[in-house]
Amino acid sequence: MTDEILVYASILGGDLANLSSEIKRVEEAGADAIHLDVMDGHFVPNLTFGPPVIKALSKYTSLPMHAHLMVTNPWDYIKTLAQIGIQEVTFHIETTPHPIRLLREIRETGLRGGIAISPATPENSIVYLENEIDILLVMSVEPGFAGQSFIENTYEKLKRIKEIVKNWKKRPLIMVDGGVSDRNAKKLVELGVRGLVCASYLFKAKNMKEAVDKLKNI
Repeated sequence: MTDEILVYASILGGDLANLSSEIKRVEEAGADAIHLDVMDGHFVPNLTFGPPVIKALSKYTSLPMHAHLMVTNPWDYIKTLAQIGIQEVTFHIETTPHPIRLLREIRETGLRGGIAISPATPENSIVYLENEIDILLVMSVEPGFAGQSFIENTYEKLKRIKEIVKNWKKRPLIMVDGGVSDRNAKKLVELGVRGLVCASYLFKAKNMKEAVDKLKNI
């Protein structure tokens, strides 16, 4: 697991009519990766972009691209995503009774694989996933929409997660998604978070580079 703080720019928070320009802004600001929220309108009430849009966007960036699957059947997406420029995939553990099998399928395609857990999902759902996950994405808002407020009890959840993974041979990159900003990043990092997923904080900043720098040097 890296000790470096990684900033993932959640493109859903940008100008959706000018995504290629927004990706360029993210690169120039020094973000580490592009975060893509793939929603199907079923697992969450919102509907966003799918593989055709992701494939088109991949031509505009050299940054790693992370697909966060908020879909009822993540199995349907893996092989396609591996072919269109995605490097990392997380799916919601709530969507399948066989997460280990899906994680192994993701790795077999050459991608880094991880799970996301919604705010109401208990952290003990990950205890049997030692050595299986590259990434643990902890949702600090309800999945589905950008611009929500950070859920404060995420801190306690992260404390418990830190205890669960501390003796794992393969420790995952712990990421937090939802309401992340320079106001809470320091506390998140102290709790073991190394991946900060940001939407509104970055895209509404007067100076995106300064916003990224604040997070990376927190």
